[in-house]
Amino acid sequence: MNSNYYRWYPIGDAISRKISKIWGPEVSFYTNIAVEALNSNQPFVDSTATEYSLSDAFKYVPRESPITMEEQMLGQTNITVNDIERLYADFIEHCFPSFFFTKFSFDIYMKKHQIESNTAIISRYYVAFRFREKQYMQFHELLLGLAAIDHRSPHTEFRHRFIFRFYDYTQDRLLNYHEFERLIRDLEMVMELKSPPPPPMNSNQIRLLMRKIGTIIVNEEEMINFESFQYAIQKGLLRGTNHLCRSSVSPFGQITRSLATRKLCTTVTNKNLYNICLNRRYKNPCHNCKQRKQYELSSDLYIMDYRGHFKSIHHLMDHSKRSSPKKTSPRNASSLNDETLYFILEQIREFNKEKNLPQNIRRGGVGGGGGGEIGIFNNLNRKETHSFCEDFYKICEEVGKILEREERVLKICDPCYVIGDIHGNLEDLLTMEKCLWKSFPLLTANYLFLGDYVDRGRWGFECFYYLMIIKYLCPNRIFLIRGNHEIECIQMKYSFHKELLRKYGQQIGQKFFQHINDVFNRLPFAAIVNDSIFCAHGGLPCSEQNLAVLNREMPKIIRDPENEAIPVWELVWSDPLEFAKFGEQAELLGVTPAFMNGFFLPNIKRGTSFFFNEYAVITFFKENNLNYMIRAHEVPAPGYKFNFGTLCTTIFSCSHYCGNNNECAVVFIDRDSRIRIIRIDTSMNQSAN
Repeated sequence: MNSNYYRWYPIGDAISRKISKIWGPEVSFYTNIAVEALNSNQPFVDSTATEYSLSDAFKYVPRESPITMEEQMLGQTNITVNDIERLYADFIEHCFPSFFFTKFSFDIYMKKHQIESNTAIISRYYVAFRFREKQYMQFHELLLGLAAIDHRSPHTEFRHRFIFRFYDYTQDRLLNYHEFERLIRDLEMVMELKSPPPPPMNSNQIRLLMRKIGTIIVNEEEMINFESFQYAIQKGLLRGTNHLCRSSVSPFGQITRSLATRKLCTTVTNKNLYNICLNRRYKNPCHNCKQRKQYELSSDLYIMDYRGHFKSIHHLMDHSKRSSPKKTSPRNASSLNDETLYFILEQIREFNKEKNLPQNIRRGGVGGGGGGEIGIFNNLNRKETHSFCEDFYKICEEVGKILEREERVLKICDPCYVIGDIHGNLEDLLTMEKCLWKSFPLLTANYLFLGDYVDRGRWGFECFYYLMIIKYLCPNRIFLIRGNHEIECIQMKYSFHKELLRKYGQQIGQKFFQHINDVFNRLPFAAIVNDSIFCAHGGLPCSEQNLAVLNREMPKIIRDPENEAIPVWELVWSDPLEFAKFGEQAELLGVTPAFMNGFFLPNIKRGTSFFFNEYAVITFFKENNLNYMIRAHEVPAPGYKFNFGTLCTTIFSCSHYCGNNNECAVVFIDRDSRIRIIRIDTSMNQSAN
């Protein structure tokens, strides 16, 4: 008899798979084996047991040179071994006690992780995912199916087959007229987004298109097989299929966020964490909430050349006598001359072109007192050197004042470029100028630099000087935050202090060093873009998670972060660590998962600060109402790297770092709520080391 725990079904329903809402295929599978054994009078022996290990789950792990179409597709989605391991663990947990998905358990899985909520679409996905065409779904079918609906996956043969199965409602490996019509109607919906949209096709036009693609007659009905379908896509007879069967969210990123949230809700007692919004997208304030700005006419005329580069500046006649008094700006009281600063910028550009010429490789320093290394303005006479030093001290003083007035956690709006480590690479910095802000100072976006401007590279002083000038000229467009190399004791340990002494001699070099660190000590340590995207040099602080508290309580001037502002020290030095490696690190250190709430571990790679995992990121996001993170501090070969699915992006903007072959990349946050990775071609640039 049936009860709350057991329900009996006719054996025929088990054999024919007619039991609805069943969690796995094993009931039907073993019932068939038992019935066959009874009918043959043979003992019941299950000889089909197989072992499926974690190594089997990694069958399609993408490699540098993909061999199969499955590897090629997974490689384009940026999925990692850690992502596959996490997905496999979640698959096993969801299927248990089964080892496969049924239609019922697959439907719940897709809705649980908010990948798709439409039951009809999930039902078709269940067919399309199962490329083995069995009555149940294996792990590899889930993995490759999720990759197929990811918006980043290439539109190759695997996706062509996926789409064909999606619209093959009769599952006869052919598309009849009604199935093909469904595909056409979905294509028309996709093409409606184009301007102007094409007119809808009538039934006669659809049949003509079928014949143009190539049909076969089966039971007196015209059908399209897969070979003809694929040919039509390749030859452009079916346009827009790249947009079919795509998820509105990144499946792997969605699962990562969902798992992190579930883990957090089971390990932390704060019930409000159940309200974490997985799909929150950042938006600007609405127009009604924005204050109406007051504008004034500039008295300057900016001259641009035909390439879009700033050429010169002239003063317009004063037409503003009847206008209201000008508002006080950070630069009104300054005695610095803009034309002098533009001249210095041009000299830095010229220096960048000439520094690698053979006659300039070795050259005496200021007044002959340097160590023989070339540097900007280090071949001047005594009078010129005095003027150069005075201008430099003044720009440091004025920028220091600007930085001291800024919040410790900056608030920035889109559009915004986020630039990673520079490390004295002047060639890359000026290449980015040509690509991203060539019309300076007429900027239409904000620019956020994530620190590490000096050390490692030979041109740290020139990079610093350049950044100070553009910050002074455009204080509300150029934003600089602190990295771990904007700390005096770190520069003493590495190359920047020595660079100044070699270029400008003991006396002037030491004074420059002091003035530069007076600026560095005033740098903000973090930024938030559009109230949603957290930006910092290294990562998360451990000792204080609330950014409002840090912004309020951290001093404006921090000379020794390790002793004066521990959260800032943690923030500029910390690194993300993926789930599997985090567990390995904890085991290596001999600590339990509950150590530091299970979110942080001592950073043995740096010898200071912490590693943080994705649960730490989720907690931090909830605490500060954030949903994304951009950081620098590490050197990915392509110039960028994704951590924790889509939660965090690491960006690095210094190519050929320490003689390596890494690329230069930046992040662009646009007004369409998209975060884009831009790689800058610096292949012709030399290493700064």
